[in-house]
Amino acid sequence: MAGRVARVAVDKASLSFDKLFDYLIPDSLRQIAKGCRVMVPFGRSNRLRQAIVIEVTDQPEVEKLKPVFALLDPEPLLNQDMFDLMDYLRENTFCTYYEAVRAILPRGLQVHTEPVYSLSKDFTQDKFDQCTEEEQNLLRFLREAPSAVSMDAFLQTDSREGSTDKKKVIAALLEKGAIIYTEALRREVNDKTIRMVQLCEGVDLDNQKLSKKQKDVISFLEQSGCASVKETCYLCGV
Repeated sequence: MAGRVARVAVDKASLSFDKLFDYLIPDSLRQIAKGCRVMVPFGRSNRLRQAIVIEVTDQPEVEKLKPVFALLDPEPLLNQDMFDLMDYLRENTFCTYYEAVRAILPRGLQVHTEPVYSLSKDFTQDKFDQCTEEEQNLLRFLREAPSAVSMDAFLQTDSREGSTDKKKVIAALLEKGAIIYTEALRREVNDKTIRMVQLCEGVDLDNQKLSKKQKDVISFLEQSGCASVKETCYLCGV
């Protein structure tokens, strides 16, 4: 069976194992193009890895190829000049394909995978009662969590002195089907947010008892229209 294939360079590959790998492009991700980043199952464990698409081709035999898991970029991040720079860095600085890509892209675009756990909907109360005290404590923690919980948060739950290794408890719960393991994408640098302030329309301030600093803030906002909280506090001495 023929199909479209993405030839990718995978993140976290050693120099001796740094080569291009082929993955099947499913119909739902047909917009994948050269220069886009994707998530692919890698190795025997099929752990998700970032990868950069180096080439998109049509191949006659694709039955044995693993499918791409997700597309990270709606549009290609790398143009041909950037690919040329990637090749130059790899050939002259002894780095891998993806290390060169990381050096080219802004840090704010970098993402990483984080293991997370959630409670299985098929795990009944009868099965819960058969769990050990340590297992029940972690299950209660997950039950009360508003969303899937990261490995770090899981391991930091309160536990009695001398308790079982929590990683072993997690492994036991996975084997029993009590919890579900998935991998979530996290941006390495979050977008910066700035709080802005402005005067509300229709509010009568003439009859309000205001302090001198409050009057200074109002006067400043009347002149500027809108400003950040930090700028307002600094300029008005609040």
